[in-house]
Order: sequence, then C-alpha cells, then structure tokens
Amino acid sequence: MSSMIVPAFLYVIFALSFVLTCYLMRVDLSSEMYSATAQQFLDTPWRQSPAKTIYDVKGGLDVYEWLKNAFIDQIYEEHPENGDLRGYCTASYPCALNEGNVLLDQQCAEYLVASKESNCASFMGSGARCCMPCEGPDCPIFNLTTEGYTISGPTAVTNLSAACEDDMPSWLPDLVEWAGPAGQPRSDSTGPPFSFCPERISKVDTDLTTKTSLPGRPLMIAQYNRAVMGRLSMKRVKIVSHESQAFQNAYPIQMSTQALNPAAHSPEHENMTSFGGYDYRMDSGYKNAGGFIHFIDFDTDKDNVLGQIDILRRNNWFDLNQGSLVLEVLLFNGNVEKFMYASFVFVHTFSGLTEVTTVASPLDLSLHETDNPLIYVRFGFYIIILTLFVYFLKNEIDDMSADSIQYFSNFMNLLHVASLILCATCIVVYLTIVLDPSYIT
Repeated sequence: MSSMIVPAFLYVIFALSFVLTCYLMRVDLSSEMYSATAQQFLDTPWRQSPAKTIYDVKGGLDVYEWLKNAFIDQIYEEHPENGDLRGYCTASYPCALNEGNVLLDQQCAEYLVASKESNCASFMGSGARCCMPCEGPDCPIFNLTTEGYTISGPTAVTNLSAACEDDMPSWLPDLVEWAGPAGQPRSDSTGPPFSFCPERISKVDTDLTTKTSLPGRPLMIAQYNRAVMGRLSMKRVKIVSHESQAFQNAYPIQMSTQALNPAAHSPEHENMTSFGGYDYRMDSGYKNAGGFIHFIDFDTDKDNVLGQIDILRRNNWFDLNQGSLVLEVLLFNGNVEKFMYASFVFVHTFSGLTEVTTVASPLDLSLHETDNPLIYVRFGFYIIILTLFVYFLKNEIDDMSADSIQYFSNFMNLLHVASLILCATCIVVYLTIVLDPSYIT
C-alpha cells in the first residue's frame, strides 16, 4: 500500500508545481492585455451595410480597406488631438501658444499660462481655453546666457506682434550657442534689450545647451498599452503562363493553387522580383521567412501612417499579386512590464478566399529579475519539476527494461508514457523560449 501512496503523492506535488508555475507566469495578465488591445481590431467593421470585419476579408484590396478603416482608425482612436479636453495638454506634454484645451498653468509650456476665458479657435468648440502669453508683473524672468554676460528680460507680453521680431535679434550673436565668425569680439558689458516671443516656444521643448529634445507623445491603446512599432511582411504569388491549349486564350496566365505560407520561404511559388522600389528581403520579415517589408512608425501622426499605406497601395502592394500579408504589432504595458506581440495573418487562395489568423504572444521582461522575491519561488518549482520528471522517467525506463511486452500491454503504463511526453514537450518549449537570445537581450 505504501508503495502506491508515495508515487501518488509525488505526482500530486509534480502537478501542483506545474499549476503554480503557470500561475506565477501571470497568464491572466496577458489575456487581459489581448482583450484590451488586439480584440478591438477583430471586432471593428471596415465596411458598413453590410458590416464586414477582419474575417470577411477577401483579397488584397479588402486587406487595404481593413488596414485603413479598422486597424489604423482604432489604434489612433485614443490618440489626443489639439482641442481635446483631456490628454493633449498635460504636465508631461505641455502645450504651446494657442493650443488647448487647458485647465491649469502646468499644462502649458514654460512662460505660458492657461487662459481664464475662452480664447481658442472655433473648431475647438465654445468655452475652450488655450495657452496664452503671461501678462502682468508676476510673470517670470527670461534669461539668456552669453559669453560675457546674462541677458534678462520679462516674459510678460501685452502686444504679441510687437514682441515677435521678423528680423534677427541684435543680441543673437552674443549667445554662447551662436556660432559667429572666427575672432568676432564678444561684449562684456550689459546686454542689449530683447523681447520675449511665445510664438517661438516649440511643442517639443528643446534644450539649447545640449541640443536634445524631449520625446514625442507615445501612441497608447486602452490608456496603458503603448504601440511600439509595426511591420508589414508581404509575399507575392508567382504568375506563370497557362500550359493548357484549351484555356490559353481565355486564361493566358495563371497562379499556383498552392497558397503561400507566410512563415516559410517557397521560391518555387513566390515572386521575388523587385517592384515599385521595393526589394525582396531574405531571412527577414515574419518569422524570418523573407518577403517585402515595410515598417510602421507609430510615433508619427495618423495622417502620416495613412499616407504610408496609400503609397503602398499605389505601388501595387494590394493588387491580385498579393499572396499573403502579415501585420505585426508590438505593444508594451509598463504597469506589468509586459510586451504583447500580435500578428494578423492574411493568406489568399486561388479560389478568391482569404484565410485570416491572429496570433498573440506575451513577453514578460520581469519574469526572472533577481530583485523580485517571487523569482526564487519560481526557481524552486523549476527544480521540483525537473527532479520529479527525471525520477518518473527513470521509473518508467526501469519498468520497460524488466518486461517491455507486459509494460506496453498495460493501458495505464501507456498513459504514463503519454503524460511524460507532454511534460517533456512543455519543458523543452519553455526552455527554447527563455534561452532564446532575443528573449534574454
């Protein structure tokens, strides 16, 4: 009896270690990220009356419409624009002159203040308040450092047109940052007077000394998930002459009945000829399977990205030669330090149908950080799993060696072998992921 209890107890420990390891992997967080980000691209219709979603795509032109009307529209849905009440003017991203809507002075760039009354352009709506020049004696002093002295002046502006000169200011050559002619004398007396021009405040503040600028506003999805980058990988089908004498007149050319696999390189079915200024890239693109590649920079505005997609359409990316196209998107959530990789795969068949597949993979950067005490608990479970797996495997090998025919004639023994194979598969897959150089670095 005791000989049965011990293995059963060890199997329970083995199973619990697997379950707790999966729990510590925070799979539920990955599922929430997917629901908050990628799911909306699947549900949003790209055409109305009748409504068509991603699963109704048929052909390259439909892929173009989905990209333009569903994906790009949704990914930029929450991106704040000038005039939005929330999100556009913040302490982290202060607004420049005549931008809004603002409620506090901290939402405006340095030396500007929030207007107390409606002063914005009419397209922002009635009651909108924008950043304006500071007025009155309480405005801060603006300083410019030169080689010989510091120029100081008030930032209070009552006449904006008079404050912003069209000609080069007379004091500009005296600035330390000004690269004047060699040997030009510098004044060491009191600096010339100057006027402060708030129109010259940049949306992205720049430090004159270091010549560095602050990063632009990131593109966020569901408030907390940053769109890092995107990539399009396209494969073109190889068109050949029709060999049938009976159909050559009606169909002089034909495409292969073999659908292009976007995850594999198929030179016998792919057209790798350059077109429209785009070259085929070997060992690049989706799963390094090769293709025509285009990167999408989500740090640019929506109109810029739409313009890129339109350029691709004009260069025949979405014509009948498109055999497959994969849109890859990389997202990051700083709250849980997780990356989310999502790919939308379109494979066109000879019949005119399109097979649509969506794949999402999480990447936890803090999974093995030594500063986290849970890492030691997780490694403890790793040791238990590997030790018990070797122990069970040794027992099964010993039983096989004693009498292999009798062993394989027992159904329960076959279940033991199947469970060990599944466990070994999980361990190998996990190790290939966490030991991959791209994951480690």
